[in-house]
Amino acid sequence: MVEVYGKKLLVDENRMVLVNYGELHDFRALSDEIPAVVMTGLLDQKILCSFDGSRIGREVMDYLNHSFSAMLIRRDREEEKRVFDLLSEAAREYSEKKEGFRVRFTADLMEAVGQLMICPPEIVLPRNMVDMDSYSNVKRMIDFIHKNYERQICVRDITSCANLSESHGSRLFKRITGFSIYSFLIEYRIRMSLEELMNTDKPVTEIAYDSGFASVSNFIASFRRIAGCTPQNCRRGQGTNFTVPLVEVPRA
Repeated sequence: MVEVYGKKLLVDENRMVLVNYGELHDFRALSDEIPAVVMTGLLDQKILCSFDGSRIGREVMDYLNHSFSAMLIRRDREEEKRVFDLLSEAAREYSEKKEGFRVRFTADLMEAVGQLMICPPEIVLPRNMVDMDSYSNVKRMIDFIHKNYERQICVRDITSCANLSESHGSRLFKRITGFSIYSFLIEYRIRMSLEELMNTDKPVTEIAYDSGFASVSNFIASFRRIAGCTPQNCRRGQGTNFTVPLVEVPRA
């Protein structure tokens, strides 16, 4: 069982949830016992631009942008089986990113969306069901964090980018994401620092400041709390225990 935009949906190896790529993805798993195939973030703007210029490409983009917030696709329904298989294959191609994957991904996605336009699945969450103003404001705040996490920013800076007061923006962010703004910012900084630790030879001190922390001691304490080990131990391959945010946002 998962919850998408506040609606509970049963998912398993024969059911997937397809979420509109252009919106903030509010998804949370409600059970560890059921294997879920959830296609959040599948519809990537950079991939779709390869066919955005054609007439049929514009029709597909219009459908993806304006027709739904999320839909449940079932492999055990004859009308949806082909779409399920196509999206599963597209997700695999996108994940592996082997040579020439863009062409195969686009072909599978185009066929799947064409099928959906002709015969939509039984369970569709239309855009008007979701409080899009609230989600758009939270998306603006998360986008601001993505672009400015290296700077010394505060909660007020983040809520101001969505023209919200600090108190209102903080309540809205917490309600939709389940995280406080400050916790989300710190976790994102740690996630970015982890990439630097694993992929560069930069000293820990430099990574701490590059990730937006005001002091090395604060960075190490936050890293240990979130990742479950020190930065040095992480670099030595002793593992992490990362808490991944349940809200995914399309990256620019």
